[in-house]
Amino acid sequence: MSDLKLSDGREVDVDLYQITMKEYRTWFFDPEVEDKVADSYIEKVTGIKKASELPMPDYRIIVNKVFELSRLPVSDPNSSSASNST
Repeated sequence: MSDLKLSDGREVDVDLYQITMKEYRTWFFDPEVEDKVADSYIEKVTGIKKASELPMPDYRIIVNKVFELSRLPVSDPNSSSASNST
């Protein structure tokens, strides 16, 4: 199952491992981030080419999904749910 569906029917997965924390901070917290930089981050996390040519609602839904996914706790597959303390 994909993370979201665009208006043209394309299903898109968002892979946050494709951007660094520095890029994430620039994208979401730098009010002067250039459009071409923001577009390049969308292209990195989705694989979509020419992000600036997406319809505005599709562009925004991707940005919202990236932000939503970034707020979820990261689960570590190597961690144990049982306590190891004595």
